[in-house]
Amino acid sequence: MNSKLLNFKLIFSITIIFFGFFGLAKSSLAADSENLQVTKITRISHPSYSMDNTFQGRGNPFNVDYSRVLMYELGVTSDATSAVIYHPSFPSSYAHQRSYGRGTLWGCLKTSCVTETSPYHTTVDSTLQSLNLATASGDSSLQAWDNNTITFPSNYALRPVWSPYAGETNIVYALNKTSKKLVKYNVDTGVETNIISYDPGDGTDVSAAAIAGFSRTATIAGDPHKDYIVVWFTYNAYLPVWEIYTDRDNNFASPTRTRMSSIPLNCDIKRVWYPQLGLTHNGHSPDGLYWARYGRINGVVKNDFSGSDCVDSSGPDDVFYAPSYWFDPNRQGTPVENYTYIDHVAWNGSNDWFIGSNVTLPSDSVPTTPAIGDEKMWQVIFNRTLAENNPNTHDVSGVFTSNLLISRKSARYWLNGGTQSVNYHAIATATDSPNGLYLYFQGTGSEDGLTGKYTREDYSLRPDIVGSNWEGRGTYIAELSSSGSDTTPPAAPSGLSVN
Repeated sequence: MNSKLLNFKLIFSITIIFFGFFGLAKSSLAADSENLQVTKITRISHPSYSMDNTFQGRGNPFNVDYSRVLMYELGVTSDATSAVIYHPSFPSSYAHQRSYGRGTLWGCLKTSCVTETSPYHTTVDSTLQSLNLATASGDSSLQAWDNNTITFPSNYALRPVWSPYAGETNIVYALNKTSKKLVKYNVDTGVETNIISYDPGDGTDVSAAAIAGFSRTATIAGDPHKDYIVVWFTYNAYLPVWEIYTDRDNNFASPTRTRMSSIPLNCDIKRVWYPQLGLTHNGHSPDGLYWARYGRINGVVKNDFSGSDCVDSSGPDDVFYAPSYWFDPNRQGTPVENYTYIDHVAWNGSNDWFIGSNVTLPSDSVPTTPAIGDEKMWQVIFNRTLAENNPNTHDVSGVFTSNLLISRKSARYWLNGGTQSVNYHAIATATDSPNGLYLYFQGTGSEDGLTGKYTREDYSLRPDIVGSNWEGRGTYIAELSSSGSDTTPPAAPSGLSVN
C-alpha cells in the first residue's frame, strides 16, 4: 500500500518539515474529492507597503482565466498608530514619494496578460510572480511594483469585481461614485460603459454602496439569473440591496433594478443564486445548498429550501437555519491542532470541500506583545453522503476530513494593553479560487514559510521588541494541485423568483 494512504491521524502526527506543508492522497471518506497539496507559494505584494484582504473569504480576486488578480494597497501608515513609517530597506527619496496607499490594484499572473495595445498604460511587462517581492529591496523593486500594478479611477467604489464571463478577461464591473451608476470597465483601455444607476433618487444615502457580487449561476447558459449583480446600499450591511439585471447578452440595452428591503434569508430559495454575503466566518457552497459557519457554530448547516423543514431562527441561539447541521470535531484540535482553531472559512472552489484558516486562540493564549506564530490553512472535506445519512443528529463520524495545506511563520494577532486588537488584517483569511487551484491570503514572512516577520503595526507600538525585523503585511498566492472535485455548480432549481 502507498504510504500516502496511511490513516489520517497518523499522518497528522508526523512533523511537517518541507516548507511547512504537504498534501495528502485521496481520502476514502470522500469518494468524489481528492486531498489538495500546495505546489508553490508566492508573495505578490511589495514589503514596503501594507495590503488589506478586502475579499476576506467571500469575494473572488481572480479574473475569469486566472491571468489577473486584484489587490488592495494601504500604504506605509500604521493602522495601530496612524504614523507614517517607511521600511528600513527602502530609505531613498523614491520610496518617500508617496506615503499613501493606492487602493484597489490589479496585476498580471504567470504570463503577460495585457490583450490590447493602448496608451492608457504601457508598464505591465512582468508578472507579479517574477518580481521577486519576497526578498525585495532598493528602488528598482519599488519601481517594478509601481510599474506592474495598475490602479482604478479614483471615483470608483470599493471592491470592483472581475467579469465571470469567458472572453472578458480585462473587464471589471464597478460603481462610479460620481455618476452613481453601475459600469463595465475595460482595465486595458480605460473605456467605461454605463449600465444603470444605483441611486434610488429618493434621498437614500448611497455614498458607501458596494457590489456584493454576481449571482452564483452567472456563467450557466440559459439560467434565469444569469447576469444578475447584487449591490449593497451600504457596504457590508445586509439591508437594503439592489438586484440588478444587466441585460449583458443584449449589450446592456434594457437593464433593470429591483430594490429589496432585505436580503433573502437562508430559507429563501433565492439564496441559492445570491452571492456570498456574510463575513469571513461563513461561506456557502458553490451550489448554495450548504453553509459552513466557523467561530460560532463550527460546522455546516444545510439550506433546506423545501420550506417545510427550513427555519429562520429568531430564538436566543439564533444560529441554526435548518434542522440539519453537523459540528466539525476537528475545529478544536483533534486531530488538527491542540491550540489553534479554524475560524475563517471560504467555500468557492468545490462543492465537496471548503478552506479553513486560523485566527482564534484560547483566551489565555492571545499574546499581549508582538509575536511570530504559525499561520495555518486547511482543506476541509465535507462528505455530503454521510452527512445526509445523519441529518438531525450530531453524529459526524467521517463527515469532516481536515487536510493541513499550509503551516507557515507569520505575525500573530495580539492585544496591546489587553484590549487593542493588532494585526487582525495580517491573519490569513484565505480565499480559494472558483477553479479550486489557488489560495489568496494575507501574512508576513518568507515564501517558504520558515521565517516570519513582524508588521508595521508591531513596530509602531513596540520597536523595542521588533527592531528591524518587520515589513508591510503582504498578499500571497498558493498554487494547488488539481483536486478532481466537482467544481461546477448545478443548474438552478425550478421555482426561482426574482421579485
